[in-house]
Amino acid sequence: MAPGAATTTTDKNDDAPTQRASIVVLLGWFGAQPRQLAKYEALYDRNTVEFISHIAPNRAIMFLNEPLLEQSARNVLQQVADRLHKHSPGIPIVFHAFSNGGGFILHIIEELLRDTNATRKTGDDNNSAVDYVRQHAGTMVQIWDSAPAYPDYQACMGSV
Repeated sequence: MAPGAATTTTDKNDDAPTQRASIVVLLGWFGAQPRQLAKYEALYDRNTVEFISHIAPNRAIMFLNEPLLEQSARNVLQQVADRLHKHSPGIPIVFHAFSNGGGFILHIIEELLRDTNATRKTGDDNNSAVDYVRQHAGTMVQIWDSAPAYPDYQACMGSV
């Protein structure tokens, strides 16, 4: 995992993982702390979902460092693939993206899942994870908590 990235996974009922109805991926906002995502984890933790929380490194978001964002996205997909291995094929995946931090990661996840050549661009071990998620995930849902936008200096100055 990239230095500065925070990821937690939770499955409080390891004896019966196949009873989970979906996998929720919480993608935190710029500067978020794991404790701040904990309240959203609590909303989802009703013994019906598993969740993965991920916060991209601040420098990846601040400077739109695409290689670092892609590394974060691949780490998330690896965790999703690990969870999918425990379930029957077709379990729904819910991506809950918060602000730009979550939106930028989700954008790259979408690109990786859409582009069948994306898994052949690098020698990364996470290539198989991208393929596995693409082949075994069910419906994929997106929840946006504040719409992201690419940073634009002129737009920022015009809004002041």
